[in-house]
Amino acid sequence: MDYFINSTDHLLAELERIDLLIQAQVVRVRQLHVNDEQFRGLYISEQELDALLKQPIGRPRWFQAESTVGQSEVSLNQLKQHILLKKQTTHAQSVELRLDTLQQLFQLDDFEYDVLLVVLAIELDLRYERLYAYLQDDVTKKKPSVDLVLNLLQSTPAEKFAGLSRFNQEAPLLFNDLIAFSSDSASPDQPLLAKPLKLSARIAQYLLGSDAVDESISTSVEMCRIDAQNCPDEYYPDQSLMHKFKHLLSTDWASRAAIINLIGTDDPGNQSIAETLCREKGLSLLVVNLEQLLSDKAQLSVTEFRLINREALLQKAAIYWKDFDILFDHQQQALLNGFVQHVQYFTGLTFLASTASWQPPSELRAIPYLKIELPQPTFTERTHIWSAALSDELSVQNDLDIAALAGKFKFTGAQIQDAAATAKNLAQWENIQTGCISMKQLYEACRLHSNQKLSTLARKIKPKYQWKDIVLPPDRTEQLREICNHVKYRDLVYSD
Repeated sequence: MDYFINSTDHLLAELERIDLLIQAQVVRVRQLHVNDEQFRGLYISEQELDALLKQPIGRPRWFQAESTVGQSEVSLNQLKQHILLKKQTTHAQSVELRLDTLQQLFQLDDFEYDVLLVVLAIELDLRYERLYAYLQDDVTKKKPSVDLVLNLLQSTPAEKFAGLSRFNQEAPLLFNDLIAFSSDSASPDQPLLAKPLKLSARIAQYLLGSDAVDESISTSVEMCRIDAQNCPDEYYPDQSLMHKFKHLLSTDWASRAAIINLIGTDDPGNQSIAETLCREKGLSLLVVNLEQLLSDKAQLSVTEFRLINREALLQKAAIYWKDFDILFDHQQQALLNGFVQHVQYFTGLTFLASTASWQPPSELRAIPYLKIELPQPTFTERTHIWSAALSDELSVQNDLDIAALAGKFKFTGAQIQDAAATAKNLAQWENIQTGCISMKQLYEACRLHSNQKLSTLARKIKPKYQWKDIVLPPDRTEQLREICNHVKYRDLVYSD
């Protein structure tokens, strides 16, 4: 038995089914307009007016036309069965069919599934524009209207009236921005049935195999693909905490939707934890820079939250909300309410990175919520992270004092990684022949990463004097040395 090679193969087969539906309706329309084809859609004759007055409510114009489309209906049923068999065989081959994936992700029924196909058709073949204009009796109506979609897919007035509910703003197709009403400046106040439909550009791209992030949010989000190489466990200081996280995610606690609030000052480190947990779950991570999102949009609305949720579902990703406490400002209360409204519909894993804790409102009571305060790494942990960060550098000098670095600079795990990378770059420039990293480059790198905001509070000076330049009695000099040793060895004393 054959199967679909890829999603596009499946898409073309389903569009062939839509073609048969259109052909059947074209036959019916032709039987109504045998004598006025030249002017169809440009005027309404008296005969057509009489027919419209006699037409039952909810029936399309062609309903009462004599038709010989029985063979088309037989062919349609045969094609449905053929597609179903190919889909079953394809799934057995572990080949993803994106149209089916889309239906599952957004819980679409068969009617909504077919609506997507009807609207998608003009994105793939412009001949459908002329076909839709013909069926709508108007050469200017190139996009399928709600009425045309209902007439194509529903056979009775009762089904048609019931189908109208699928075009409410709260229904899956519009709520998830899979389709939208196409704007018409000439007729801004059209009734629902007359409104033309268009497919979201991102959904069209997805169905055709693209994984590019939606352009409307691409400047504010970053897609992180997780693998073992870019997610080393040795950079996480508190391994017991990581083990607890991993055990929790292996249970039913996060089987569907869950929220984890990571509280700490080290945002890159928090993100690293989220990446590791996503690796355990086989997920990607969609990182949302809320500060950037607020600055990019003249007026941020809940639409962006919907698009981010949709993107995460399409990408099979968890969402990492960076700088989440920006929404704690009372001026952002409306946006926080919008976030709450949409996070409850997200069926994946959500990370909130903040410096302060957040207590979710009652609307999120049904969603598992975990608040974790991440401690700063201890002296021993910093020493371990420094050693791991420099372990792959073959050109590191043997006389490096890792303990001194860990004691003087109370860095987080991410800061240590950044400082080690900066030291490597400095060594490549200063020691062109060997590229050997020395304590000089490590100290310079650490100062670069620790002084970034100091200039707003103080004026930096470069010391020029040494111990031998200090003129003091011996006991005072000894006291100064004791103070320096206290700072140098305090972590060693208090930790070990």
